[in-house]
Parts: sequence; C-alpha cells; structure tokens
Amino acid sequence: MNKIGTLFLLSALFPFSSGAQTLVKSDMLQKTSAVFTEQSNLSIPMRAELNSNQRLAGYYTSDNIAKSGLGVPKYGENDHCKAGIVLSSDMLAPFVGKKIVGVRFGVCAKMDKSRIFIAKDTNGVIGEDLVSKDVAAPVKGWNTMMFDTPLTIEAGQDLLAGYEFAQKTKKKGGYYSDVCYPLSIVKEGMKNKPVMIYFNYGDYGEGWHKVMNTGENLSIQVIIEGDFKDSSAMPFGFGTVVAGADATPAATVQMLNMGTAPLTEITYTVSVDGTKGEAQKFTFDSPVAANEYATFSATLPTVSGYGRKNVKVDITEVDGNENMAETRVADGYIGKAKEFFPRNVLIEEFTTERCSNCPRVAGYLHDMLKDADTERVFAVCHHSAFYTDWLTQQCDEDIYPLMFGGDGSSFAPAMMMNRSKDLFTDNQQGVVYIPSSKMEIDYYAKLIMEQQANSSLDIQVAASEDNRQAVVIVNGKCNEEFEVDKSRLTLYLTEDNIAAKDQSGAEGDYKHMHVIRYYNSSWGDKVVWNDNATFTASYTIDINEGWDKNELKCVAFLSKLNDDDFSDNRIDNSSCVDYLKAAADVKGIAEGTQLKETARYSISGTRISSQQKGINIVRLSDGRTVKVVVR
Repeated sequence: MNKIGTLFLLSALFPFSSGAQTLVKSDMLQKTSAVFTEQSNLSIPMRAELNSNQRLAGYYTSDNIAKSGLGVPKYGENDHCKAGIVLSSDMLAPFVGKKIVGVRFGVCAKMDKSRIFIAKDTNGVIGEDLVSKDVAAPVKGWNTMMFDTPLTIEAGQDLLAGYEFAQKTKKKGGYYSDVCYPLSIVKEGMKNKPVMIYFNYGDYGEGWHKVMNTGENLSIQVIIEGDFKDSSAMPFGFGTVVAGADATPAATVQMLNMGTAPLTEITYTVSVDGTKGEAQKFTFDSPVAANEYATFSATLPTVSGYGRKNVKVDITEVDGNENMAETRVADGYIGKAKEFFPRNVLIEEFTTERCSNCPRVAGYLHDMLKDADTERVFAVCHHSAFYTDWLTQQCDEDIYPLMFGGDGSSFAPAMMMNRSKDLFTDNQQGVVYIPSSKMEIDYYAKLIMEQQANSSLDIQVAASEDNRQAVVIVNGKCNEEFEVDKSRLTLYLTEDNIAAKDQSGAEGDYKHMHVIRYYNSSWGDKVVWNDNATFTASYTIDINEGWDKNELKCVAFLSKLNDDDFSDNRIDNSSCVDYLKAAADVKGIAEGTQLKETARYSISGTRISSQQKGINIVRLSDGRTVKVVVR
C-alpha cells in the first residue's frame, strides 16, 4: 500500500505586475504548451456510447479532451507510472448498490499498453486493486474498457480510478517529444479535486503524489450500471446557514440529475426541526442534462429563538413528476446566535530570503504592527510561495497552494488576513493579496475588527522548571451559529528578530519576524467540543535552547478546512500571548480558595484523572491555569 504524498500542479503565471515575484514549479509536472486554451480542450473528442442503464461519473462527464498533455519526463523513464482520480464516498453516494462496469480514459499520445483499475482509498492510503483489466495499445483520444467482473459500490467507501502509463523521455530537436506528455487534463468540471500521479518523484520517492487543481481535471470517468429512473434528482448536504436579522435565509444546495433526460424545474419542501413548510418551486436558467450537477437556492423559513436547528430540503418533484431518486433529501442546519464575540485579526505573510521584493512588504507590516492593538492584531510568517529557505516549515509548503486558489501559481510578497476571500478589492489571488502600504494593511485590519465572531479563544502557558518544555492549553467557546463539526484548531509558536542569513533585496541587519518554530498540524486539529459549546486542548512543546524566549509568542486560531473550495477556510477568531509573560502568569493555588478544579494535566500535556507526583497543570473554574507541585 502507498501513502499519498503531495505535489502541486502549477500551470499559469500570476498576472499581477505590482512587485510580486512569481514561482511556477514547472520542474514537477511539465506540459507541452504553457497554458490550456478552450480550443485545446475540444480536440480529439469521441462520444461516449452508453446503454440506457449506464452513467458516467468523474470530475467531469463531457467528451472534452486536451490537445496538449502533461508528463514527468524530468524524472526519467518509468514503465510503472499511473494516473488516477479519487472517487470519494460523497461522490459515489448516488450510486451505492450499483456497479462500476468499466473505465473511460483520455490520453494525448498513443501507448504501447495500459491497464485500468479501481483501488480502495483508506484515509490517503491506496490499497491493492479491487478490479482491473489490461488495455492493449490505447489510442490517442478516448479509450473505453469494460471489466470482466463489475465492482459493486458500497456506502462510505472511497475509491481511486486510474490507468497505467509508461513515462517516456524521447527527445526531438533537444526537447521532449509529444509521447512524453500523455496525460489529458481539461479545464472543466469540479474544483480543487485531486489528480493522482504515481511516479518516482526524486527525493520524495516512488508512490502516489497528489496534484491540487482548480478545475483542471484528469480525463478519467467510470461507467456505472444500474437501475436509473426517468425522473431522479439527488441533492447533497449544505452545511450551516446563518439566520440574519434582515434577510430571508436561503440554502445553496447542490444536486445531481440522475434521470434519463434534461430537467428544467424542481419542487421542494423545507422542514425545520421536523416541521414541514409549503411546497416551493425552482426553475433553472438552462436545462440540467442527465448525469450533470447543478445548484439551486432553497428558501428557508424565518426562525424564532436562538440555537442551531436541523433543516431538511426534500426534492419532491422533477418537472412535475415524482422524484424517484433513492436519496432525495439534503441535510443541513440553520443557526441563530444569542452571543457574539469581538473578531481579532490574524495576518499571515508569505516571504522567503530568495524574494527581493519581500523586505518592502515586511516593512509595511512591521510599521503597521507598531501602532496596532497587539491584543487584537497578530502576525505569522510562512516561508513559502516563492521557493523556500532555511526557516521553511512543512506547514508553510502544505497550505499555500490552496490559499492561492489552487490555480497553479504562487508569488511573494503576499499576505492574507483571517484567510478571507471577500476582504480585498484588488491585487488578489485566492485569499491572498499584495499590500501596497502600511495604511492599506491597517485599513483591512480595522474592517475585520468591526466584525463579530462566532467563537473566542484564550491561551495559557506553563513552562517546566528547566524551561525546556512548555504546556500550552487553549480554551475556546462558541455560539449557536458556529459550525462545530467543521472547526479546526491551529497552534503556532513564533519567534521574532531572527537574523537573516542571506536576504535578497535587504540592506543592513535584516531580521525575520513572526517565524513559525512549532505548529500542531498544517491545517489544524479537529476540535472536540463539550456539550456546553466549549473545548480545552493541550499541547506539549519542546523549547529549543537556540530560541530566544523573550521573542516567542503563542498564536492559536479556529478555522474551517475545505479542500474543495479555497474560499471556505476562513479563520473565525484567533488569540495570541507573549510566551514568557503567559508562563509567568501561571501561579500556585492560593490558600483558602473556593475555586474548583475542572481539569488536570501532566507536564507532558496528557490529561490525568488525579494527582501525579511532579509538576501538574491544573485548570480552575474561573478559567485560570495554575502549576502545582505534587510531592
């Protein structure tokens, strides 16, 4: 079995010219032309010939195929390469109980041989093939092969569908020839879905490597066979809708036309906590073809009181006929909060020592923070997006492709604030932008601080006696509108005033600020919430002797994680404390206190049920964390 590594397909140059330095990692996946065009996607089409009881499933389902392909010739000839797409359990939900009978794949160069396969994907580990079939001499264009034994689709199972290819290194006139670029990837279909390539990726080794994309999808489709009804529309869950005071709430619901003909209108009902409303209609601007996805806006009722209520949107009719989909209800929530919290600002900067323009923007941020409310405005620096340097952490590399929108380009200097897409007005890509002045950064920070948050955090620190370890405890609470099921907690330990080794574009004694020294995970840990909408998380950090403890800060924030949508990873709220000051605030328990102990941890950060010999970290009922010695 193979654990999936991460690789990023970077295809299009960033169009801004405002002093940013752009990086396109063309050494990873190469293509025969600089960018795809609409015309290139329409070359060599071959219509899919399906029986009435068959459907296509994939990241896109049209007959489009790329004219120019992709490949990895830089990494040498390899007869054992593979390409695939992940068919998640959510994507396969409409087809549970039906059978995958074949694979349709498109290539941009003919091959000597191939093999189609379906494998199981278990939390990023690709298992052995569940079903496969050899393909003799695939042609340039679409190739369709049926399995000898169909594979029944099971609920809750993630699959990988793919084909084998031999990576060539043949050159013509000093350049790799077309046969080196067999993979067809089309700008069409779902966004930010992973393309999987199996090859020997240098220092990362041979295995499956993930390519993040925004609408550039591998030409692979599976053929599913089963009993499909004439009128059949299946909706998908839609998360939490905020019930504002002045507007009628609406849910944006995605659906799949599983019927045999295009549909133009649906009828739906909405139930809130079991109370069903009147039937409503929605008419699409253009017909939704069979086997195509679409979205519609479902009007929700005005809710009274506060809390998070269960919502069900039931598509009852399709073009006036009964909806025969096996699953026709989309689940979600509507939230109305009683309490809100002040929203703090987390500024995340992208920079490296190889970026000659970065010291200028770092100066803007440094000057802005001198005058900012440092109890509400914090900063973290990611050493990525324009090469890397000696301060780069793995989390810096992991997050930037999605933050930049996943369209293939990155640049520095760059900045994001609360990972918000809708904040900036120009010089933006994904959720990042290029600031042009100290005043501009200050302006956006003040806009955020005028907003309300649905959560709040506080951080407490207890250092060991020898100052080589620290336990950081993060406490949080939220209101009824906060999406607790999608929340992630990220904790950084940062250091200021680190002397640069070789900063391009800088003069004098340049210092790096807000450098990440520790992080709990690249995208944060899933939060375990208590019934009273609070949580406590504990982390043990080894403090390196080379770090200046006077320059350390702990930064924590609550955010969402959505791999499919770069704009849906916004930070709801954050908190920051000075490391030494927070550690000094941890006091012993005063005599005669009436406070109650609510939690206890060992110095390693493990929660314990009773006293243990040595240093214990105790959380009290007033929210304080104290350090006590048990002898």
